[in-house]
Amino acid sequence: MPLVTYDEQRLFLDLPAGTDQTVIQDLLTETITLFEKEVGRTTAPFSAALTARTEIHQPSEGSRILTLDYPIASVTSIALGRDVNAPDETILPGDATTVVWQAGDRDLIRVDGSYWRGWYPRWVKVVYNTQDDQPADAKLAVKRMVATVYQGRGKEGFTSFTHGSRSWTIAEATEQDMVWQKAVNAHRRGWFR
Repeated sequence: MPLVTYDEQRLFLDLPAGTDQTVIQDLLTETITLFEKEVGRTTAPFSAALTARTEIHQPSEGSRILTLDYPIASVTSIALGRDVNAPDETILPGDATTVVWQAGDRDLIRVDGSYWRGWYPRWVKVVYNTQDDQPADAKLAVKRMVATVYQGRGKEGFTSFTHGSRSWTIAEATEQDMVWQKAVNAHRRGWFR
């Protein structure tokens, strides 16, 4: 499910059902893609809750914290080793003496004195269920930008539009929109904690 659906955007614009569905959907796709690119989420787009999500990471040497792409609902399995297909170690997800996490957080934390990766390269494979990852501020930022472009569109198409007497590009419009900028800063990769 995308960060913002056509129906959510249509209601935001106060339009009747079916109005400019292709145009609005194209704008949503482009705007969501731009937002995810700006926050570093092109490989892990915002999403509704997922089941049995599998992630494979190669953590930094000496790290006790492994940050996953999505907020955790529950962890199904954790395996690690030099070969992702033949793990050297399997951690029981419910063993709080080895690994801890909090529902809604993205971090798996080793508490047994070990590291996710020691002096040799090691892969960690985690299978888990995620929580919904569609923050209200990100949704609002996308809706506002789509509304701005939709209401100012003309023969220029989606790469530029007119607002008042000025012609803007989408990138310029996002730079001027404080809601967009705050949402980008709040959700930029590495800013989870």
